[in-house]
Amino acid sequence: MLEREAVGVRRRVAAGLMLLFGGVVLLTLAVRHPDTVSWAPICLWREATGTLCAGCGTGRGMHHLLQGDLMAAWRLNPLMLLLGIPAAAIVGLGEGVVLVAGRRIRWPAWPSWLGWTLLAVVVGWWVGRNL
Repeated sequence: MLEREAVGVRRRVAAGLMLLFGGVVLLTLAVRHPDTVSWAPICLWREATGTLCAGCGTGRGMHHLLQGDLMAAWRLNPLMLLLGIPAAAIVGLGEGVVLVAGRRIRWPAWPSWLGWTLLAVVVGWWVGRNL
């Protein structure tokens, strides 16, 4: 069982704001394609090098995913589907518990090999998608 520890009001407000911001981003991506708005962030790596970074295509992929087009999202950035969405769901769950229950989930520690493996997967994807 995961341990839970109490948090203060400031932490609950921060959790609520993070969840609100995430919801606004998802709603915006659901109704607007990132290529059609002037305020969508650009990839500084791609601007500087002309190659794709590990996250390139994530915003457009999320738009397609929220529209129900899984294959278009997969073509733009499969790493987002395999790692990004589960990571965001875990963070969202933790922040939801903070907001609703006023307690922080203390997740079990990661084994060090898992962190190194995830880093190798991300770097491998970054290099491999540009070959």
